[in-house]
Amino acid sequence: MLIAGSFYDNVLLELVTALGAAMFASRVLVFARRRSTPEREPLARTIIFLLIGFVVMIAGAAALIA
Repeated sequence: MLIAGSFYDNVLLELVTALGAAMFASRVLVFARRRSTPEREPLARTIIFLLIGFVVMIAGAAALIA
């Protein structure tokens, strides 16, 4: 049962949350695997993308809850 907003609004919020979580999880794996691989990604880019993914995930989850 949808209380507020339309079906498409809720789907969009879920997609934003899922994309943020996927970006966050992938960057955590890159950061954890960083020491064992010879070709390394730049640390600054990894941390920036990790933070962007975290912020998008939290914002999407907060919008879903509210």
